[in-house]
Amino acid sequence: MLEDVPYDQLLCTLCSRPLGENVDDQPYWPSGPMCGDCYQAREMDNDIWMAELNADEEAGDDSEL
Repeated sequence: MLEDVPYDQLLCTLCSRPLGENVDDQPYWPSGPMCGDCYQAREMDNDIWMAELNADEEAGDDSEL
């Protein structure tokens, strides 16, 4: 389906910007095409979430002693 659409005509499913302007563009992302900016923001959110999760786990270890 997406394979039939030219890469430069794909739009980001999150912000509607056209793909092809950023090396981080994700044309075949499982939830639909994603521009590089949205992809980078998603990855940053994941990094922050993991850091908070790790901090919570470390705090939990200290409180058990």
